Amino acid sequence: MESLINAWQQMPAQINPAIFSIGSFQLRYYSLMYIVAFAIVYFLVLYRIKHEKYKNDQLPIDEQCNCYTCKHYSRAYLRHLFMSKEYNSAILNSIHNLYYYLNLMKTIREHIQNNSFSIFAKEFIGVTHASIEAPRDKSK
Repeated sequence: MESLINAWQQMPAQINPAIFSIGSFQLRYYSLMYIVAFAIVYFLVLYRIKHEKYKNDQLPIDEQCNCYTCKHYSRAYLRHLFMSKEYNSAILNSIHNLYYYLNLMKTIREHIQNNSFSIFAKEFIGVTHASIEAPRDKSK
């Protein structure tokens, strides 16, 4: 694990961040990373929202979330807004997403200040990716 962390920390010094340049304009890999990540998440959300199982689901998006959207609206209603191409769908989903990420960043800052970030990161990855099988070490 230590060698992976060391390699990860040295990576920025070994990679040219510019993918291509046109005059003074440069497209950098980390800019492209955000665009690709947004596109992937966007299409996954589209697929998930359109799924029929949410048509009559009266639960909030996240039962443990305290945002305005989760307190007042069900998955079925949010799906209805989305399928009807209502503008409120984007607003309510953005409220939930911003609340989630603001709380996540707040929690990360607190763990960094308390020198417990590595413990938090392991727990967070374990909870959010519990269904994903961890890669096996092939050297054993």
